[in-house]
Amino acid sequence: MDFLVRIASLVRKELLAVLRDKKSRLALIIPPIIQIAIFGYAATMNVTRVPYAVLDKDGGEAAAQYIADLEGTGIFRRQAAAATEKDIDRMIDNREIVVGLTIPPDFSRSIQTGRPASLQLIADGRNTNTAAIALSYGQQIASAYGADLLSQNGGSSPVEIESRAWFNPNLESRWNMMPGLIAALSMLQTLLLAALSVAREREQGTFDQLLVTPLTP
Repeated sequence: MDFLVRIASLVRKELLAVLRDKKSRLALIIPPIIQIAIFGYAATMNVTRVPYAVLDKDGGEAAAQYIADLEGTGIFRRQAAAATEKDIDRMIDNREIVVGLTIPPDFSRSIQTGRPASLQLIADGRNTNTAAIALSYGQQIASAYGADLLSQNGGSSPVEIESRAWFNPNLESRWNMMPGLIAALSMLQTLLLAALSVAREREQGTFDQLLVTPLTP
């Protein structure tokens, strides 16, 4: 109990010193507010408006529908239409696009005849996080597209999952990261104030007075 009293006395002394010093007050309030405001927009793992190029060798209605579904999500933004595979390679090498989509010439015919149809997604692996998320989105859109075709042809999936995300329905990553950032910034501010306190005592020539505070070494 006596230990807590000594700690409380030192905390009171430091609070009074910080609140009386204008520079310390600014360092305590302004930087955390600015950092939280900046990190609120910068600290996000969501991927939007991913630049991509499409090489449509099919030109059919099914291919156009998949491209429309891809762009309708708001995740992908068409940067260019490629003429050959080399165009996609060049644009990825030059960082003009993140994802290259190739639709084979038999895509629509395979769908019309009920055969499995394949698509090719090539991602720039230099940005591993963006590439992985973009590929995952592309696969999800393809799965949804296939399920829609299945329902149009009279079939139905044996299992249907309806998912809901509570408290964060849009799955924005900043709502998950911000509480941790606030705690981390608060810890850094505490360390900063402790360092400023020691420096202040040294500058004012009162460093030795710390030895007579209620706090033991």
